[in-house]
Amino acid sequence: VDDASKHSHNCYESKMHITVSMKNNYKEDLKLKSPNSKIISLLVSEVILGYEYFCLTQHFLDGPLLATEKSELDRIFPPPYYEWFQYNKDFTKFNNLDKAFSFIDDYMEKNGPFDGLLGFSQGGVLCAAVVCYQMKGVMLRNHPPISFIISISGIKFRDPELSAFLYAPPIKCPSVHITGAKDYGKELCLELIQAFENPL
Repeated sequence: VDDASKHSHNCYESKMHITVSMKNNYKEDLKLKSPNSKIISLLVSEVILGYEYFCLTQHFLDGPLLATEKSELDRIFPPPYYEWFQYNKDFTKFNNLDKAFSFIDDYMEKNGPFDGLLGFSQGGVLCAAVVCYQMKGVMLRNHPPISFIISISGIKFRDPELSAFLYAPPIKCPSVHITGAKDYGKELCLELIQAFENPL
């Protein structure tokens, strides 16, 4: 979090400037021209309007891959749809996960620094993983430490080897986790929450 005056003439000196990278999931995801970015922007718009003290810069990222499955969003938003990676039903095997991390690493190094990450669904999964990888020196080596994450319906990777590497010891990064009482996969969301130290 930096002095607003250093970043934009639209931010008064009494405000704080926060830069957030927002990651989406194609099934509920959009390029602010794509359905993914529009949806995540709608999800956070009311929250952003409620915090006049902050001048918030948002970067909306779509996954680098065109979606491989049919999306129910076609009734609301036209394609194309994007995703970050593919996975099996047990969430233990993944395709193109390396491309997702490489894409995020490259974007954040070139366009940062970013104060925090916000992600929905696959994006929420990746936000937690990116923080873990940065702490372990795997990615974002030239980027300041991420100060916080907000994970909406994010879950843990369930591959035993990957999970053991990412989520132990408990993640020491301020985090906010949002999940609905009737969300599909709520128990999996709780697993990710428990991987953090002092989550909200």
